[in-house]
Amino acid sequence: CQGDLAGLLERWAADGSSAFADWVRAQKDPGECVAVLEFLARHSFDAGRLEHARDLHLVLAKVLDTASHWNNYALLCRDTRRYQESWDGYVNALGLEPDSPQLLNDEAVILHYHLATPENLTKARGMYERAVEQARIVLADSAATREQKDRARQALSDATGNIRRMKDEG
Repeated sequence: CQGDLAGLLERWAADGSSAFADWVRAQKDPGECVAVLEFLARHSFDAGRLEHARDLHLVLAKVLDTASHWNNYALLCRDTRRYQESWDGYVNALGLEPDSPQLLNDEAVILHYHLATPENLTKARGMYERAVEQARIVLADSAATREQKDRARQALSDATGNIRRMKDEG
């Protein structure tokens, strides 16, 4: 990144996350800025400064536009009680990995537990069911990696538990 860390953070404060993300992408070596942002996000998270980590992950998600980065942002939004922003982050993540059982379950959790309306509960139920279907597909896939299967097993367990809870709630 060009300039010192203080200047980098001043630019972010002045421009907002979208303009700052554009600036990072326009740098001669955006990877250097990304590495600094990832370090700061990790350090903020480890220090318990979840709001800072969340805001840094938003910039990273906008710069890198990966399901993983949008998922990290969405999780931190959930942890800081910004549920609509969390849902928006999951929508972006699912746009990049539409068949991810983990993302389907996690987005449904936001609708089910935090943005519950009759319409959202219906949508959450469908997403849980789709998470179960997609998890079973991953588990049956001989080409799936161990990590993919582990995430699919966890999503299967979580989604089936959430479906049971919805039934119990009536």
